[in-house]
Amino acid sequence: MKSKIMLIGGFLGAGKTTMLSALASVLEHRNYRYGLITNDQAAGLVDTAFLTAMGNETREVSGSCFCCNFPGFESALAELRMGGCNVILAEPVGSCTDLSATILQPLKEQYTNMYEIAPLAVLADPMRLQALCSGEHMELHESSIYIMKKQMEEADILVINKCDLLSEEKRLELQKTASLKFPRAKVLLASAEKGEGLEQLADELLSDESAGKTLACVDYNIYAEGEAVLGWLNLVTQIKSDGETDWSDFLEVYMKDLKRMFVEKAAAVGHLKLLLSGKDENSWLLGNLVGNDRNISLRGKAPVCREVILTVNARVQMMPEQLADSVISLLEAAEVQNSVKITHEILRQKCLSPGRPEPTYHYEEVL
Repeated sequence: MKSKIMLIGGFLGAGKTTMLSALASVLEHRNYRYGLITNDQAAGLVDTAFLTAMGNETREVSGSCFCCNFPGFESALAELRMGGCNVILAEPVGSCTDLSATILQPLKEQYTNMYEIAPLAVLADPMRLQALCSGEHMELHESSIYIMKKQMEEADILVINKCDLLSEEKRLELQKTASLKFPRAKVLLASAEKGEGLEQLADELLSDESAGKTLACVDYNIYAEGEAVLGWLNLVTQIKSDGETDWSDFLEVYMKDLKRMFVEKAAAVGHLKLLLSGKDENSWLLGNLVGNDRNISLRGKAPVCREVILTVNARVQMMPEQLADSVISLLEAAEVQNSVKITHEILRQKCLSPGRPEPTYHYEEVL
């Protein structure tokens, strides 16, 4: 029996991880056995920790994007398929594009007996999509904006996620504008967090087999620059207090300090994602920031305990070492502000700027 592969792409902060979790719930209710694959340039991924905490069968391909580590992606797919998963949802790196040429076409040619490939779904943050369509100024580097645009150009299905942030009139207007801007894609409205539009999206992904209908014409020099301008930090640290602590205030203050610092340094935020988790699998708090001018989002139930694990994933336009130093120094400052004594120990730290994309495969035509 073939397994269905659903590739859910989109730029940093578009809500891919929340969408994977939401679609997984839809699939579970329809009696599918599913598995999830996350992807990042380094280990210590919030997405993997979050999806696993939610009870999902999750694999991680780290150290490189799917397209540049196709064998790693193959192994993760095979492991989930052998485990009985008949649907596999995969989330590529948010700064990755040209997925049709480097992932979907190779899968279509080499694995026709094992997998069915769903249409390439690309998620778009509505505020960034509005700015892109209207030519408004965005804080992101123009080469990063180029990547975002190319992601949407190759989409089979363009999903305007977080549509709950817009009025009914504005969301329909944006859907119409996006359909004109990206005419090769079917444009859908959804909110993964609020559960809107998920059934329709699942129907499209399960029933439509016209995957990878478009190849984007990508300038790899601009693509490489668009990734390299972002500092990339994955940090995992253990934090202990000398008494029972409600960690919600801690995370909110810390994220506000980080946002203030990025604004002061004029360092555009691609995506800032933090996860506080306790020993109880139901105690976790997820924080998100997807732009310097956006509000901090907190979701979940904060652990009340003496010891937590804090995972930080930051994608910000600043030098990686400067980003790491700033994040750690503000963590230490946040500790001083607490009413209890707090100590922390860094368990894992990786900071980098992504290197030039070197795909394992690159197909020049649609199969």
